[in-house]
Amino acid sequence: MSLLRCLNGVAAGLASSFVSRNNDVGGYWALGQMKALALGHGSEPVTIHLAPLGDNSDLLLEEIAANYNKMLGRLLEAAGLPADSVSLATISTRFRLTQDEAARVTPHTRGEPFASEVTLVDRRGRAHAARSVSTCAPHDPWRERRSARRRYA
Repeated sequence: MSLLRCLNGVAAGLASSFVSRNNDVGGYWALGQMKALALGHGSEPVTIHLAPLGDNSDLLLEEIAANYNKMLGRLLEAAGLPADSVSLATISTRFRLTQDEAARVTPHTRGEPFASEVTLVDRRGRAHAARSVSTCAPHDPWRERRSARRRYA
């Protein structure tokens, strides 16, 4: 399989996992926590730097980056690619979509539509991207049930 197809597949795997309910931090959905952070800071989009690590501005984003940096490594290994196949990896999430974009999102949960895009840049400088959309509301620990799942490294 070509490098292009492999990296596009890795980006798609990261994107679908990122918007899933399995993406939790401290037992709560990471996207809801990110939305609360974005609304509180008035910053949009929220960009998480997976590779290289260390450019993330908040502890929540640091933890998400660490989790997805590990996943990136596992997906590259599973695809038979060396870790240095990717020189830059980010996940950028927008919680304010245009009316046209929002109209095309099928609600899966309460809240408003959002879009997340994973971008992987290979050693030659070519970008490989995948986008996922869903809906979410800001994190509210009084309304949400904490996951009993335990994360293992």
